[in-house]
Amino acid sequence: RNFKHLLAQRLDAPGMEAEKFWSTCALVEDGSGHAGCSVRYRGEEATFSAVAVTAMFLTKLKEITEEWCKGVVDEAVVGVPSYFSDFQRTALLDAARIAGLKVLRVMNEHAATALEYGYWRDFSADKPHTVAFCMMGHAVFSVAIAQFVKGRLTILCEKSAKVGGRDMDECLLRAFAEQFRKKTGCDVLPNKKAMFKLEDAVTKTKKILSANSDANISCECLMEDEDFSSKIDRSVFEEMCQPMMAKVSGVLEAAKAAKGIDAA
Repeated sequence: RNFKHLLAQRLDAPGMEAEKFWSTCALVEDGSGHAGCSVRYRGEEATFSAVAVTAMFLTKLKEITEEWCKGVVDEAVVGVPSYFSDFQRTALLDAARIAGLKVLRVMNEHAATALEYGYWRDFSADKPHTVAFCMMGHAVFSVAIAQFVKGRLTILCEKSAKVGGRDMDECLLRAFAEQFRKKTGCDVLPNKKAMFKLEDAVTKTKKILSANSDANISCECLMEDEDFSSKIDRSVFEEMCQPMMAKVSGVLEAAKAAKGIDAA
């Protein structure tokens, strides 16, 4: 998961520690010196580059689309985050080529979103209509401010930060892992199997907290045959997430300041 963040990235690049923490497999150097995925494939240890993994994803996506369309799909427009470097975009094009796709255009994700938004609406020819598009993903929060007039779309600015839903999960994950460590002496986080079992429970707890003032969490045989259960109040969770909220606010304020927008 999150393999797009590995494209054309070295293991010592900024932000890679977070990717190592969340990766479902060990991240190692591939043959080109970039980050790759070490997995067991057909009973043997194998390393796949981020380009190869992305190509597998695009190949499967192509197969699903062809089944749905009942026809051949060999051309595509690909959306990428605005912060992608030329190296990352080139790596994505390599993956698409391996998957048998001719990329007609690489578009920034927000430009694609704004284009779809404007396609179905009628705008004035002389009075610009300004819209802010906010995208909160698993790992990144981004904002784009777009301006529409009849027949034309202009992206005025784009701002982003590496903060997303997984940061909320991490707050709960680390808190509960520490409770479990104090109770049993077992450290969940270095153990991938145990960590992702706890993460699954944490995700459910987070969803419950979105509509309730508190939530329980329970994991049977989390690690070393030890069970785990606990409870958390939403107010405590919100306090844990304050650093994340500050980053989100920072992105919003940066976007507003970039275009001189005064909005609540």
